[in-house]
Amino acid sequence: LLKKAMKKADKKAIGDAWENLQLLFHIFGDWTSGKYRTIPVKSILMIIGGILYFVSPIDAITDFIPVAGLLDDATIIGLVFRQVSSDLTLYKEWKQKDFLQE
Repeated sequence: LLKKAMKKADKKAIGDAWENLQLLFHIFGDWTSGKYRTIPVKSILMIIGGILYFVSPIDAITDFIPVAGLLDDATIIGLVFRQVSSDLTLYKEWKQKDFLQE
């Protein structure tokens, strides 16, 4: 899932949406590897759902429609990002501490 999402994001995501998407990928990757588990189940489920929606070619507006196909994906990612923003802030703080300890 993460590999598919990153491949699609490399091709299409831009600006703030790119940074938000990368953060969601990182927290999901660290969660699945067991490195970071300090996140509520509800939040990780929202992140997984957002990534699944992003990867799925079948959604509200198909990805084959230029611009509009990506717009609905960006809207969902933005919604997920806002819903879990406090958890992402804690994750970024953890990531910074983890980076400094290496």
